[in-house]
Amino acid sequence: MDHARDLAGRSGLHVLVVAPPPEIFALGDTPRAAPVADPPIDELQEPAPEQQASPPSSLNFHDLFKAQAIDLQLPCQLSRPDTYGSVSAGRMRGRRLQDKATTAWNFHTALYYKAGGVPWRLARQPAVLTTCYVGVSFFRSVAGDKLMTSVAQVFDERGEGLIVQGGSASYDKDDRSPHLSEENAHELLANGLATYRREHKTMPARLVMHKTSYFNANEKEGFKRAAEDEKLEFLDLVSVRRSGARILRAGDSPMVRGTAMLFDEKSGIVYLKGTVPYFQVYPGAYIPRALEFVREDGETSAADLARELVGLSKLNFNNTQFDSGDPITVRAARRVGDILKQVPSGKRVNARFRYFT
Repeated sequence: MDHARDLAGRSGLHVLVVAPPPEIFALGDTPRAAPVADPPIDELQEPAPEQQASPPSSLNFHDLFKAQAIDLQLPCQLSRPDTYGSVSAGRMRGRRLQDKATTAWNFHTALYYKAGGVPWRLARQPAVLTTCYVGVSFFRSVAGDKLMTSVAQVFDERGEGLIVQGGSASYDKDDRSPHLSEENAHELLANGLATYRREHKTMPARLVMHKTSYFNANEKEGFKRAAEDEKLEFLDLVSVRRSGARILRAGDSPMVRGTAMLFDEKSGIVYLKGTVPYFQVYPGAYIPRALEFVREDGETSAADLARELVGLSKLNFNNTQFDSGDPITVRAARRVGDILKQVPSGKRVNARFRYFT
């Protein structure tokens, strides 16, 4: 951090590249568990209290460093030893290494994004309303005694994400999922929209909220009040989770990416991972699971919501994965929570998502 602060104060720099030796990562990193072939149905759902992992299992150098560097003037790109040349270090930690071409592509695209560039963005038709997409996720404090909320906003015009940290949440005794009180929900979205206004000098015509647990009555009322305060015309509240239903097709390949089955005008499932006709292959190791979505409030059709989810799955600039299984709203909010819980109390937090990746 001392070296980073010295460099961040110099002029003409855009990104700090931090490349610690293998010994640094060995001090505290916990090896990530290998992916399972058939993840549980509720993989995307917020876990119940008894399913929460103990705090030490989630500690790693990346999150700790990002939390300390969150108030620097420049974003940081962390580079592991296996990325910058020490391949054996990565293998010793049990990490699966990418081929050199993929590593180079991901690393330099991330640098470009953190330096202020936008590699690509959502396609927007002229007749479509200006839309702000918001993802809501929950995380526990390091001590494990508080359940907090984080919000990541992704703007289709510029592909930029802004981060807002919310207040405390609690578990509902009926569905055992985390929820916000009406006042906390109102405050969370009000702060998010205020951040949007500071960044864009205007307000969107439409707001879409993605949440990995269902919206209860208090949350709906709080979010709707915040939207009404800013005179937003359209608000869609959409819950998303991994689906237990599967669609089968003839042949040996999984479903085509983007395939959707709509149950009604409010809900359906959509495949964000799957066979890609352009490559004539399924670029994955396991059978893909569809994403289930339910519009709990709003007016947008299920078909349009499914199209948006497919587009939002392409906006993870940190690894350029074009077929991510989650929309960036959900992935970013959850990733941000891993870092926010390590941020010291009272530390100023830079709102741009590029500081968290």
